[in-house]
Amino acid sequence: MRYPAPDRIRGLALLGILVVNIGFMVGPIGLVLDPPSVQSTFVDRLGWWVLRVGFESKFMALFALLFGASVMLAGDNVKRHEARMLRLFPIGVAHGLFVFFGDILHAYAAWGFPLARLRLVRGGRLLLLGGIAFCWYLLVTATVHSFEVEESVFPTSGPAWWRLASASADPIDPAFITLETEVIRTAPSVDSTIFRMVVFGYVGIKGVFQTGWRVFALFLLGLWLTRRGLWDAPDRFRLLCLGIPIGLLLEVFAIWGMSSGAPYAIGTTVSHELGSVFLSLGLFVTLAHWRGRGGWFARHVQAGGRMALTVYLTQSALMFILAHSGYWGEIGRWTSFGLALVIWLGCIFLSERWLRRYPTGPVEHLWRRWADGSCGQHASVTKDASPT
Repeated sequence: MRYPAPDRIRGLALLGILVVNIGFMVGPIGLVLDPPSVQSTFVDRLGWWVLRVGFESKFMALFALLFGASVMLAGDNVKRHEARMLRLFPIGVAHGLFVFFGDILHAYAAWGFPLARLRLVRGGRLLLLGGIAFCWYLLVTATVHSFEVEESVFPTSGPAWWRLASASADPIDPAFITLETEVIRTAPSVDSTIFRMVVFGYVGIKGVFQTGWRVFALFLLGLWLTRRGLWDAPDRFRLLCLGIPIGLLLEVFAIWGMSSGAPYAIGTTVSHELGSVFLSLGLFVTLAHWRGRGGWFARHVQAGGRMALTVYLTQSALMFILAHSGYWGEIGRWTSFGLALVIWLGCIFLSERWLRRYPTGPVEHLWRRWADGSCGQHASVTKDASPT
């Protein structure tokens, strides 16, 4: 029996992730998530609201839910799962160091390593463990946000990468943005590479030791929902679809607080984190109803989902090329949304063509061969006809 919904959700999530990531790759870091200035146009402020409310954190959460679901659907071969996670970790680290500092694969590998052994834990204990992990994440995040970093004078001596790294606590500083533009716009250089490595060092550590708790909680929730039969009978979980309006309300409250000058207040932080999870969970359960053969769009989205690792890395490579072009810093928010859509459509179109000839994506094939010498269908796509 085949479950098309997981891959279709994954395929859509690739677009949502790209919409967020492309902003970090084609323009100054500090201008992506920080509220627009009072001099900004209404269109730019609207774009920021759309990004924060509709995309930021939501599709990463969808991926985390799907990751947990795929472990349940993959079977009980613990050693194979652990071998794949051990190989996925260095792939993510290399991706983060040399291509895109916002990599998530390394954190998924680290926190996904014990999942195969946890799949047999009783459902109530899974939810309890996930709840504890998420509450700990909220506590750590709120604590981190409560500390204010004193602004310092932008350094004027030393290599460009060192000056950027030394002032990375204030990426909206005009001097930082000017130097960042100068470093990134040129072809890949020592300065741009080392700066990317420094940023990934911070983001990577945060991804494992802070954000990882949130990821782990969502892994367990996705695993539990799959064990309870989400893909066979999604109507049983329709009450969870209320997560969409609840999440939207919490997110609007949080983003309003951020735009009003309190981006790291405890209430804003907690509301944003809860809102993104509620909204993602509601979308996850709603999209679980996306069954049947579907048409051209569903077929191509599903193909992209089956080749998610290949598409994710391809999107990063294309953004990397764009980042070192003369257009870096010149691409507006809405233009970047359009670019993300074009890149995503191209990727899912090519994915569908590729899967007509081959059973799996090229990166998936190499990764699985490296881990266990096989290259079967994606685990989340194929399942026995036996009930869960």
